[in-house]
Amino acid sequence: RIGGRIARAELAPLPLPLLRRALWRLLRQGSGHAPSQVQVEQIADALARGRVARFNLRGAWHAWLRADELQLLPPSAALGPREPRAGSTAAQPGLPFPLARGARFVPEAQWALAVPGEVVLPDGRVLRATRVEPGAYAAHSGDADAVAELDAEGLPAELCVRWPRRGDRFHGLGAPGHKSLARFLSGLGVSREDRAGVPLVCADGEILWVVGLRPCERHKLRRSTRARLRLELAPGAPSAG
Repeated sequence: RIGGRIARAELAPLPLPLLRRALWRLLRQGSGHAPSQVQVEQIADALARGRVARFNLRGAWHAWLRADELQLLPPSAALGPREPRAGSTAAQPGLPFPLARGARFVPEAQWALAVPGEVVLPDGRVLRATRVEPGAYAAHSGDADAVAELDAEGLPAELCVRWPRRGDRFHGLGAPGHKSLARFLSGLGVSREDRAGVPLVCADGEILWVVGLRPCERHKLRRSTRARLRLELAPGAPSAG
């Protein structure tokens, strides 16, 4: 088996000694190389702090700590040539989801997203929200970019979904502070014309998830997290008019 992955929510509640052992076993069995103590401590610390990061491992392997999972990546030679994302080019990394070309994204438009519930966007994509209670685990989507999990404590039972607006600011997971949303998207290589079609999930005026790209820092999963808010983007057919 090449690589492996485990949901971040399964690791976060573990006591530190047990977490160290779990990480060592995952990295050892997944890569065939025993990780150093320093590598295990770095990943454990990033988990505890709610960070996203990529770690270099022995044998040219990488551990990618994402917003919702820890993924073990083999050397690029073992993976073979990579397929580009739909809609991406060599100069433009593109988004983790295709945009309907010609779709019109009105900044003033917004939709209420109940928890649990779903919203069908005008371009056909579907955003779903569920509350995952302590000790329960939701089925994991095959596309990690399409899922985000946050600490549900203090979040309302109804969220807001909308498109980016002028003046939006965002404090992304792992970032030292807020920055303009336009600057955040630009830093990820999202073209100016594509930025208007990136959905945002918000609560009380705060951006919780830049869909498909990054959840926020303030509501990140912690070891003390009990109930989790699970957000998921699913493809769909564009609505007729």
